[in-house]
Amino acid sequence: MSTFVSVGNATQPFHRLVREVERLAAGSVLPLPVFVQYGRTPFRAGVCEGAAFLSMEEFARKIREAEVVILQGGAGSIITALSERRMPIIVPRLRRYGEVVDDHQLLLTRRLEAAGRIIAAYDVGEIPACVNRLRESAGCFTAGEAGTHMLALLREDLARYAG
Repeated sequence: MSTFVSVGNATQPFHRLVREVERLAAGSVLPLPVFVQYGRTPFRAGVCEGAAFLSMEEFARKIREAEVVILQGGAGSIITALSERRMPIIVPRLRRYGEVVDDHQLLLTRRLEAAGRIIAAYDVGEIPACVNRLRESAGCFTAGEAGTHMLALLREDLARYAG
């Protein structure tokens, strides 16, 4: 059992997620060990292990091996998790906290949650309940379906922005 967390590679830090994961790991709420890909977010090793960035192969391996996968709401991260047949918990970066330039991750998270392909935590305080839901859930896309479905959603969203 283990937990893998990724904040992606955005230039903005993702303090909300990293701090909450560190707190939850210290309280043994998340399956240990917890590995955090923390990007440009300040991180101090303690209960959690971590690295700023991972190769794509290492990223996919961490997802594949973890019981709990918690990711920021970037399309690439989500596609990788779904391609590895994992149901990720998604915490979208939000503009109001300076974590991203616009709320595109929020839109994608809502769409994928409605489709039943992810578990969404819109507030980091929801992560423990999401972990419980994850343990109760079953099923995910096959690798091919994951990419096809994500591309269809992204095309619809791009058409809406362009129109």
